[in-house]
Amino acid sequence: MSVLPRDSGVAALALRALCAKILIGLFIGIFALALIWAVWIFSREVGTGFGLAYLLIAPMASPIGFLPFVITAVAVALWIHQAHRNLHDVGISDMRVSPTWAWMSFLVPIANLFVPFTAMRELWNRSHGEDFYQAEATVNEVTIWWTCYVAGWLVQIWLIFTYSFNVLTNLEILTPPGLNSGLGILSISLLLGSAVMLFKIIGAITMAQRQSTGIEQAFL
Repeated sequence: MSVLPRDSGVAALALRALCAKILIGLFIGIFALALIWAVWIFSREVGTGFGLAYLLIAPMASPIGFLPFVITAVAVALWIHQAHRNLHDVGISDMRVSPTWAWMSFLVPIANLFVPFTAMRELWNRSHGEDFYQAEATVNEVTIWWTCYVAGWLVQIWLIFTYSFNVLTNLEILTPPGLNSGLGILSISLLLGSAVMLFKIIGAITMAQRQSTGIEQAFL
């Protein structure tokens, strides 16, 4: 018996979702440890009035944080591509974002501030059976995910910039003890929140494409 394109697409999505969720779980574990470390640094700085080397509370600046992020991002990109591909393969041709652009937009400056968000919102809505006109309806999970993601990264970039500026130039950006470590706590917390919401989003969209509701009618 031959495998229907719909069945193979959903099976591939389920496998990619599993891989992505496992890696997101590992990412959450690593960043939970980073959060504990940042809280410790913050308490030391506030207690002693002396600023420590705050590069340690900008995880994205170190292999310990950056490499897990990249590996997880690749797994998520593969899942995003397959989820969009499934919709296109069953004849939903009026998607605003193509499967390739849905994940490549993360890599393009300026576009990466809004395209991934609108693409994920459309993916959620169309996977849950909404039509073209409802594709831009608000999805709280997606909004929270993207807000935490962008805000967390902006704080990370600021921490990395100030550290690099102080190390590579003869000038120094002076900050009171506890400020940078406090920003580190904020950034890590935001990125953790984003990862948790992405975990839920991947599960919900994958389930929607597997169940007999939502886009199931489009597969028949």
